[in-house]
Amino acid sequence: MNKIADPECNTAILSLEDSRQDYELIRELLSDAGYKLDIDLAMDESDYLRLLRSREYDIILADFKLPAYDAFEALREASTICPHTPFICFSGSIGEEAAIELIKKGAVDYVLKDRPERLPLAIERALKEAEEKMARRKAVTAQHNSEERLRTLINATPDLICFKDGQGKWQEANS
Repeated sequence: MNKIADPECNTAILSLEDSRQDYELIRELLSDAGYKLDIDLAMDESDYLRLLRSREYDIILADFKLPAYDAFEALREASTICPHTPFICFSGSIGEEAAIELIKKGAVDYVLKDRPERLPLAIERALKEAEEKMARRKAVTAQHNSEERLRTLINATPDLICFKDGQGKWQEANS
């Protein structure tokens, strides 16, 4: 479900941010963009890890550089604890090379704090991509389960059931 399209749906956000002012900017930007927010603030590594382990989030927003912690470490932890949750770096101090490296390691986007108007659009895109990936994972699982049921049924049948390819070569048969 698209979190921005459904006014009844809260968007659960984990914000890793050491500036209360920047956190308030995030809240204001997203509220103005129409998000119904359920946002938690982590100001350091211990808060971040505690919150990551305590609930599920729709998206993670992380400042690039915090005292004794950075977005690379935060992304690594998120990839382990909640690998399907989109991660966006929202920072004023990230260079292009670091941003590219974050994307290579699994972040879905980065937004510079001097262009905050990009944040709602980046979140919307990330949420849509996450929904599409979840739908694909569910479809693959459903297909696998269907194939297993068919294989079980075929192997339980006392009659011969066999499959040939387009050239007439035997591909598979039940026992």
